[in-house]
Amino acid sequence: MKYSNFVLIVLLSLCSKTIVAQNSTLANQPGYYRTQVSEAIVYSLFDGTYPVNVGEILHGIPRKEIAAKMQSDSHDTIYNINFSAFLIVLKEQRILVDTGCGTFMGSGAGNLVTNLKAVGLGPEDITAVLITHAHADHVGGLINASNERVFPNATVYLNKAEKDYWLSAVNKKNADASNQPIFDQVEKALTPYIAVNKIKTFSAGSVIIPGISTIDTHGHTPGSTAYLLESGSQKMLFAGDIVHIAPVQFSNPEVTIDFDISQPTAKATRAREFEIMASKGYWVAAPHMPFPGIGHISAVGGGYKWAPIYFGDTIQKKQ
Repeated sequence: MKYSNFVLIVLLSLCSKTIVAQNSTLANQPGYYRTQVSEAIVYSLFDGTYPVNVGEILHGIPRKEIAAKMQSDSHDTIYNINFSAFLIVLKEQRILVDTGCGTFMGSGAGNLVTNLKAVGLGPEDITAVLITHAHADHVGGLINASNERVFPNATVYLNKAEKDYWLSAVNKKNADASNQPIFDQVEKALTPYIAVNKIKTFSAGSVIIPGISTIDTHGHTPGSTAYLLESGSQKMLFAGDIVHIAPVQFSNPEVTIDFDISQPTAKATRAREFEIMASKGYWVAAPHMPFPGIGHISAVGGGYKWAPIYFGDTIQKKQ
């Protein structure tokens, strides 16, 4: 399958009675998780899930091997991929990393604002939004059903390469017809913020907010960016879509996914970033890992292992 599968997911073409039954359990999901990274407080905010057939969308190893890895982790090949965003409370700043799906991906997602309010904050309290990349499940929550800004007081930070790619009429024209709706969704999500000069672009490698720097992770999209929070003696990397399917891609980081615009580059980026995360011992916040999506990566054999933080745990300060 090609990258156009992402459009099918975005347009909810996979909906079925089975999917509805799966999504009907979402009310039982915990809404937020709170932990501390030295002087910063970090919340994982649950936005929803969406079922995907990993045997069809993953590439790089045989389907039988993919199925075996899923089964060894007690999963079928129909897998509910998690959507989370992250809130950083850093001094006077209230910073979101990504915004979830909003109304772009159906009733199984779009719960970010509800869970933000459960934390005790409203959309008007957010001072900055850091976008890892502009796919619908990361920018959809920027706007409501009326295409109005959800975060009226926030500046939205976006890699210049990402903004330039998705807002290019030439790129849209040259894209497959099935991919063009993605360009429309990005334009719809960003336009209300552009209109009031609330989009701020950057080049990867820069410090955008004191304590938060940007890391180039392009491949999944042309301007994909990870954000590194440094607070006291601790660091947490907000990784974006470096990884989607934990039971397969940690042990086999060469496995790519249909949603990667450049699969060779995405594979190389994942290999590089996994090695850095493991060697430096960063805490990693990954939006598609099972909630709360925070943990460590360690090298094991020829691959890696995800060691998640559990819901009742907290990050301990280093002495």
